Amino acid sequence: MDDTVAGERRCGLFFPVISPVIGRWLCAGLLLASGGATALESKGYLRAGSGQTVDGEQQRCFGLAGAPAKYRLGNECEQFVEVELEHTFRAFGNGSALRLVGRESGYNPYGDKPDFSGRDGWHQNSELWAQWRDVPQLSGGALWLGRRFYKRNDVHMTDFYYWNPTGVGAGVEDVAVGGNGMKFSYAFFRRGDIGDRRYVSRHDLQLDDIATNPGGSLKFGLSLIPQPGAEGASGGWSLSAQHEQKQVLGGRNRLALQYGRGSGTGLGTVGDLYAGSSAWRWRVVESLDWQPTAHIGGQLMLAWQRDRGGKDSAQDWWSIGARPVFAFGEHFKVAVEVGRDEIRPERGATQHLDKATVAAVLGLAPGFYKRPELRVFYTYADWSDSAQLAGRSNTVPLLGAGLDQPPSQGSTFGVQLETWW
Repeated sequence: MDDTVAGERRCGLFFPVISPVIGRWLCAGLLLASGGATALESKGYLRAGSGQTVDGEQQRCFGLAGAPAKYRLGNECEQFVEVELEHTFRAFGNGSALRLVGRESGYNPYGDKPDFSGRDGWHQNSELWAQWRDVPQLSGGALWLGRRFYKRNDVHMTDFYYWNPTGVGAGVEDVAVGGNGMKFSYAFFRRGDIGDRRYVSRHDLQLDDIATNPGGSLKFGLSLIPQPGAEGASGGWSLSAQHEQKQVLGGRNRLALQYGRGSGTGLGTVGDLYAGSSAWRWRVVESLDWQPTAHIGGQLMLAWQRDRGGKDSAQDWWSIGARPVFAFGEHFKVAVEVGRDEIRPERGATQHLDKATVAAVLGLAPGFYKRPELRVFYTYADWSDSAQLAGRSNTVPLLGAGLDQPPSQGSTFGVQLETWW
């Protein structure tokens, strides 16, 4: 028995309640990350924990209905795991190479049997794609084909993927244009991200790494969705522009502006096909990472989104939040996260939700992005009556529906492990 197989069997003893597929991928990923095998490379992510309300019920998370994201420190109610395996199986004399990438993802909400399946949980292959990279004839660019996470842009503290052209397709990427580092990418997609089962054609064009100033660069994207064949469905388009400034307070700053019409209101992916060609969406996202010293770091997000002209109610979404992290020594941190979301309908009362979390954190090193982290947290939130009435199924605000005096606040506490490699 070789060391890798023996290691997988030993590793499996520590995951007896995880589904066989997730367990095998997680074990393989951890073994590869620790040097258990050399033929493959591994990347991965894991968060797991447990929590409850101050009333002794299963932890529920605080989010505002209609908001695209929520502030997630001490506010996640699921186990989630991703394991990615990469293998370069052919290298050529001209410096190019062929590689294969696969990723397995699993989700399981708190309170369910942790088998990553059944009514609410799932596990599935979220990426499987091949790439011919560093092709001299493409000025160092690459050709690819398959299902992949494609050029995603997000804010970590909310897991808000505001520009996410992910899908099933093929394309050419990172072709050098000129001699100043600018790169061009084109992709054609027939399906979107996992969970989106619609077959809709989409063209994605991006121009990246446009130098603007020392440490600064621009990125532009155009998404085109031809008229679908389904009756009543409409095509659409979107434009995205983003400026990134590095070395700001030891971190980076990103400012993104996005606009879309029709089914392009997904702003990089396919939105509502039946919203009508008159539907439009504006979005502005500002995010700042700071790490001026090894022991002080954090992240800030400001976001605004306006929806008009479609069949759904017109509304604005406003969000502001921050997560400062303070390290005391090499292995102990205190993280504080505060955030406010507002939904302002064109007609009707404004809905708001305020959320605050404090967490004591054990880690291997100081720094905002250093993992693994083991957190013990307390979270408090309060919300307007209008938010309670519109609350979604995984939020505490909905718990008061039908009561004479619906709750307007809630508290939870728990423990969570988060790591990546």
